[in-house]
Parts: sequence; structure tokens; C-alpha cells
Amino acid sequence: MNVKLVPGNNEYKIADTSFDITTKEIEEIVDLTRIAYKFLRAMHHLNSVICKNNNLVRSASVLKKIIHCDVPKNYKAAILNSSNNSMPLFMRIDVMKDINGNFKIAEIDPMNKHGLGFATACREQNERMQHQKLFTLLEQAIAKKKCTEICIVISKDEEFFFLEQVYFAEKITENINIKTSVILEGDELLQQKIDDDNCHFLDCPIFQNKYDTSLLDAFTKQPERFLNPPQHWMGNKALMSVVFEESFRDLIGLFISQDLIRGMQKFLPQTYYTKPHQGKYVTKILHSSGARGVFLDGKYIGNEDVIYQEFVEQKKYSQGYTRLAVHAIQGQLAELTITASDSLPVHGGNNSINYHVNIKK
Repeated sequence: MNVKLVPGNNEYKIADTSFDITTKEIEEIVDLTRIAYKFLRAMHHLNSVICKNNNLVRSASVLKKIIHCDVPKNYKAAILNSSNNSMPLFMRIDVMKDINGNFKIAEIDPMNKHGLGFATACREQNERMQHQKLFTLLEQAIAKKKCTEICIVISKDEEFFFLEQVYFAEKITENINIKTSVILEGDELLQQKIDDDNCHFLDCPIFQNKYDTSLLDAFTKQPERFLNPPQHWMGNKALMSVVFEESFRDLIGLFISQDLIRGMQKFLPQTYYTKPHQGKYVTKILHSSGARGVFLDGKYIGNEDVIYQEFVEQKKYSQGYTRLAVHAIQGQLAELTITASDSLPVHGGNNSINYHVNIKK
């Protein structure tokens, strides 16, 4: 495959073969995806309640402060006051396999659109586009929007993924026959797209230039034009800690069933916002993606808030250690890609190989 998906001297290597997983493993992934989506939906409800109530118990006040840290106030206000304060369209879950063969969630991020182009490229490399589900689910999800054009806006902080998103946009155009383009933050063409009421936006990224509120203003005025509302707080890794932290137990019990809490605890490594006194933990910055902001030795010297996630001893396959990227649309499994590497943490770097997933009967 000759398509350039990453900039400069970086490489995104795609294997010529698929990575086989079993039907039973697929069933587990579907279950994991369903539970994670139900959890986010419950947290969405909890967040709506605590953000509209000033008379909160201490645990609710603390949780409110934690989950909204690093989200600019104008983005927070825009989504809370919007008629489109709905669940995100997309959800990405990064999953590991421990040495006992159990799936363990490393990260849940419904605001991360990156990887959809990579996943599509892996499928196309293996000539399996005719079996794709991603675009079928996407077409169904946006059918009521009556889109004639989609614009994917890339913030300056996300420029690394520009080529990958251009490829994804081309595949949207090919598969669901809706013209899709990609525009960088600051491009003068963006205002033309904003002024065109027939153009819908994939999402509303946080701009590096805090004085450029053009896209956020468009969301405030016409939230129905955004397929993925700016629920940026949902990408906060601290959300994974609420099912383990003692201080939040009574609060989340009002919004999340015990079965759902147990389901999340089954698939998540123990994760805490407060630093544990013992055990081996990985430190992760709350708002970070890929291997950036992940410290396997648990040591982080800096001012940003972090979580402490139990170190998972991972299973090593013949292809190496693996990370499974699970892409879902409205909670339904849409696509899978596996990245393999001889070293940890596994991410899509130059030394990694990426595989389309094949279900072994």
C-alpha cells in the first residue's frame, strides 16, 4: 500500500497478513465495548447532574473538579448549555492482553477520532473492504442529519494525524457518498465551511489558539451540525478510577449499577487518582494520547494531574506485545486493529507493525 499516512520520516507499517483472533475473543470484545459504553452513558448522566447543582456533597465537588480539569471553560460551558449535550458518536478503547489471556482496558476515549484512517488502511491492505462495518454504522448514525458534506477539522495539536484523517475522509466519500474534506485550524477555508449550513462537522476539537473561537461559536449557534459533540471531559483518564476509588463509591452507586461497576472492574486494571501506597503502577497524564504521557516506571515529575494504573504483565505473541484498538459507533463494535511491538508501551511508532484483525472460525 503506497498511501502516506504519517508525516516526515515517520512510518505506519501495515502487515501483509491479518492477526487471527477467535470467535470467543470477539464476543469478549463486544461485551467489553458494551460495558464501556454503558459506563460512559452513566457518567454522562452523573456529570449533567453535578454540573447543574451547586449544592453538592464533597465527593461530587471533587469529582466535578477532577473530570473537568484541563478542559477550557468556554468548551465546558458550550456543551453544558447546548441542546446537543448528547453521547459522543465515536468511542475508541485501547486494550491489552495479560499473561493469563484476559483483556484489560488501557484507555477509553470517545473524543479520539485518530486511528479510524489507520484501521481502514489495515483492512484495505488485506483486501477486506467488502466486509467493512465501520462505514455502514456511520451511514446509519448520520442518516437523520441529512448531511451533504462533512468537514473534519484538525487542531494544531493534532497535525501529526492530518494525512491519516485525509485518507479517512476519502474513504467516507467513497463508501457513503458524502463529500468529506479535512481542514487545519487557522485555514481561511474553515470560515467558508462554517458559513455553509449544509456542511456538518465531524467534531469540535480544542484549538491551540485560544482566541480562535470560530468553530466553538458555530457549535453554540448550530449544535445539530456537529456529529460528535465536544464532550472533551470524557477523554479524561480519571474516569477509569471512579469504580475503584473508595471516596466515590457512594456517589457513583447512585448512577451506576453494581453489575456495571463489577463489569468495569473486570476489564480495567486497578486505577486510582490518589497515589497507592503499594504495588506496581503505571503513571498516566489525564489528557494524553498514545505513548505520550505514559510512564511505565510509575515516575512522573511534572505539574499535570495523573492517574495510577496497575501495571499489567502483558502476553507476548510471536508478533510481539500487542495493543488492540477497538473502534465503536454508538456503542457498537465497528472496527479492530492490532499494533504489535517488541517493546512496551505498544504504540504506532516506526518499530511497530499494524494488523487487520481476522476472526478465526
